[in-house]
Amino acid sequence: LQNGVMIDRGFDYRRWNGATAVCLPYDQIKSAPLDVDDERAEWLMSDQPFVGGLDDSRQNGIFVLKLHGHQKYGMESFYASKSYHFYDDVIVCLGSGINSDYENYDTETTLFQDYGSGAVREGNILADNRDNGYYVWDASQLEFFEKDVVSRDMKDHEDTHGHRAFALLNHGKQPKDASYAYLIGMKKGIDGIRVLSVEENIRILRQDKYAHIVQIFDKRDYVLFRKDYELHDRYIDSVTESCLLSLTHGEDGSIHLSVCDPDLRYYHGESEDYDLNRVQREQAVYGRFWMYNESHPSLIWVVFNGKVQALQTVSGKAARIVQQSQTKTILEFECCDGFTNEVKFKLKDDTAEQMQSTVKK
Repeated sequence: LQNGVMIDRGFDYRRWNGATAVCLPYDQIKSAPLDVDDERAEWLMSDQPFVGGLDDSRQNGIFVLKLHGHQKYGMESFYASKSYHFYDDVIVCLGSGINSDYENYDTETTLFQDYGSGAVREGNILADNRDNGYYVWDASQLEFFEKDVVSRDMKDHEDTHGHRAFALLNHGKQPKDASYAYLIGMKKGIDGIRVLSVEENIRILRQDKYAHIVQIFDKRDYVLFRKDYELHDRYIDSVTESCLLSLTHGEDGSIHLSVCDPDLRYYHGESEDYDLNRVQREQAVYGRFWMYNESHPSLIWVVFNGKVQALQTVSGKAARIVQQSQTKTILEFECCDGFTNEVKFKLKDDTAEQMQSTVKK
């Protein structure tokens, strides 16, 4: 019922599963719709263009977004960068660059909010009452508790009541560049998380305000929030635009590389959510000048470590080799509409063996 959230029975609206938010009092998070473009509604558009997802031919993928609070509610100091990395029935959840100037209220990331009892914790491993398992890398932030909650219904007409279990990561008051990392194992429970041997099979290689890079078994994901000419990863040396990348090794010795631009690029230049005095304003989607624009394509150059050969297109538009040496290859991808481009290739013999040996490290 209601995906297990049960929002009509004491639901704490400040703590949505997976959300990072400032835990403000209810009266401060109540919306105040305005008459915008002849419609009584609320149009709080984000000024962060980096949001989207990547999927590969193995049906794994990435979802990412950057958060920025709106001036309408005085939350312009709140920022966070979040990414979700999917591999079969496992999700690795990363956050970085979490900032807030609120002196009296904690900033939290909620793992789950269960209706009723049944959730359990064993150290840094938890399970909700639907038997989903959770692994937390830094348990010093972890809070796990049950309590009776008094909330309001969705229309704010009456009180609702419910007993709930919470698991959350508390980043404290006025966090500066805080971060978090946890894993969800769907229907795995406590025992299933232990069997995963998380510390051996999943490595967080980089987690800061510029990039999230994680190795999940044989898949390496890259969330690059900005262009980076000095990335110098084992596989990727540099990229010319912010993008999402995912790399896996095929059984035939090939490499699959997926690339996506999470910015739809409906227009270029500064966000129109601000007036000339740099005050953030509300404006309906259908009142924007770019409403009927098509997505502008972007060209992303990926400098790959190794000499690429036998380049094939798996999905999306074909990539091309721009330049090549014995140790590096520049691949060009044309990205548009948020779609993923995936290519398959092999490496010259003297670099392939070296690449394969890093998978087990």
